[in-house]
Amino acid sequence: MSWQGYVDNNLVGSGHVSQAAIIGLNGVVFGISQGFQVSQSEATSLLEGFADNSKVLGSGLRFNGVKYSMLMASPSTA
Repeated sequence: MSWQGYVDNNLVGSGHVSQAAIIGLNGVVFGISQGFQVSQSEATSLLEGFADNSKVLGSGLRFNGVKYSMLMASPSTA
């Protein structure tokens, strides 16, 4: 199964997730739900948050123009 198939079938298709994206550590989008858009600057902010979580803990993250607050972040999760 492709990452796009995983997003469509296992994440959004589960009914528990309305929007999803799988973004590689190089910023490439491997799978994204229909109608959900992640700009290059939004993907870059996410990747910077893995390197230095203080950047996302203080200001949160934006995806598809919506701001999300971060309660915790680590080098492997956001």
